[in-house]
Amino acid sequence: MNTKEFTTAFAESLKISRKDAAKLLQETTRVLRETLAEKKSLSLQRLGNFRIKTLKSRSAYLPALGQKALIPPRDVIQYQPSAGLKNKLKNTPTP
Repeated sequence: MNTKEFTTAFAESLKISRKDAAKLLQETTRVLRETLAEKKSLSLQRLGNFRIKTLKSRSAYLPALGQKALIPPRDVIQYQPSAGLKNKLKNTPTP
């Protein structure tokens, strides 16, 4: 499902125009991005938890150069689905 299909389904579900649904989706993603940019966690009921995790620096071997390199620490986004979502996906038959 792409963004256009999602927006259409969202609009039909809420019985609002696609334009209004697109605005809601855009604002929701903006708040999500800003919250994570501030390194705060975000918990959405029935969906899951989003948080920022800082990975430590590590050394890695670069085969193209034939030498080791130090990879600096970096932030990554972690997502943990809710128990309800896990169960729903677990019980859904695959086609």
